Parts: sequence; C-alpha cells; structure tokens
Amino acid sequence: MLWDGASTGLPRHSERVLVVIEMREHEDLEVVLRSSIHLLEPRTWALLLVCGERNKTFVEQIVRRWSFVHLHCLPISNFSREGYANFRRSQELLSWIEGAGGKLALFLECDSLLLRSGVESYCSYDLVGAPWSWAEDATCVGNGGFSIRRCEFLRAALDYMQATCAGEVASPWPSRNEDICFARAAADLAAHIPSREVAQEFSVETIYHPAPIGCHKPWQYLLPSDMLRLLTIWEPAD
Repeated sequence: MLWDGASTGLPRHSERVLVVIEMREHEDLEVVLRSSIHLLEPRTWALLLVCGERNKTFVEQIVRRWSFVHLHCLPISNFSREGYANFRRSQELLSWIEGAGGKLALFLECDSLLLRSGVESYCSYDLVGAPWSWAEDATCVGNGGFSIRRCEFLRAALDYMQATCAGEVASPWPSRNEDICFARAAADLAAHIPSREVAQEFSVETIYHPAPIGCHKPWQYLLPSDMLRLLTIWEPAD
C-alpha cells in the first residue's frame, strides 16, 4: 500500500527537505523513498523528487497518491557524471529546495539507505556526510550520497567556488566531485561541520561503524560481514 499525505504526516512545505534525484527507472527507488519517509520525524520533512524525461511515467506511478511531493522533471533523459555534479551545485536545485520551504536538505541517492531514525540530531550542522578513509584533514567529512546540507551554507559555498548558475566550476575545484567541492568549501569557510567520529555515526561509506544513521554504497568498500551487521539495524517500512 502506498502512503498518502495524511498517513505519513509529511507536510507540503517544511524547513527540512528530503531530496532525491533519480533519472533512471531504478528498481530500488520506491524502497528507498518508503523506508526514508518511515524513519523521518513525522510532520517535519517535505519531499523533493527530481526525475527526467525517460523515467517520468515510472516515477509518477510511484508517487501517484503522494499529495505532499514536489516533483520536478528535467528536460533530459540522464546526466553525465559532470552534469550530475553541476546540477547538485546549481541555483535551480537550490531554488527548488527553498521553494519547498527548505532551509536544510537531506540528500539521498538510490545507492544509499536511511537505516534507522535519528537523522534530525544532525540537522544543526552546515554539512555532514560519511567521512572518507583517504582524507585526513577537515575536508574528510562530506560524502554527498547520503548527506545533510544547510541552504545558507550552500549559497555561501557556491559563491566562494564562483560557480555559475548551472553549477559549473573552474579549476582547482574538482568539477566531477560536487561533494569534495562542498567539503573543501566548508573547511575554508569554517562552516559548522562535525568531527570525523560524529560523521562516522551519521553515515558509513568507506569506514565501518556498527550503528550509523545511514549509509552510502557500503558494499563497494566494506567486508560482507560488516554489511550484514549494518542490515541488522535497518528499520524498514512495512
């Protein structure tokens, strides 16, 4: 059974916005959406969903009873890697988040999962994402696949990067890695970011933690035994 606005308690507008960008007919999209909505604090999150021309009908079918969703269809069928990074840095996406009332966004990709409740405990940060094992300085915190970012910080960071309205950036910013861009900007701007240890509690990607709030593509980096442990804490929707 699919939810409607009344049963989930999701508002049409909120200062907190769950953002999912998916251009494919991804088999996990509905599971990711349902599970995430189930674990978010009721009546405090809006939902912004971005699709493309190729999967528009597929996505509309999933959300056909969800009166609360902000659904935007881009006039393209898919992104290149750099195109996706540009869109994540774009003024268009930021304006859509703010148009839903957002002052803060939780970004979730289809290779990510909200494992348990409690994400709201991290909403005071300007930016938080899983730490990268290969980065040891302040820029290590900020994987974008499952991440929280405050809109005020995003605007300051985009201005600092001198990003175009379409999200394009020049060297030395890594144009294909929008999360590294924001992590570097956060460090340079002295944004409010968590310690490496707190970021590990928030999300797992390359570094294992026994009870994170969420994860991003951990199967690519973790041992199978660690993956099984993560799944034991998952609180899926009925």
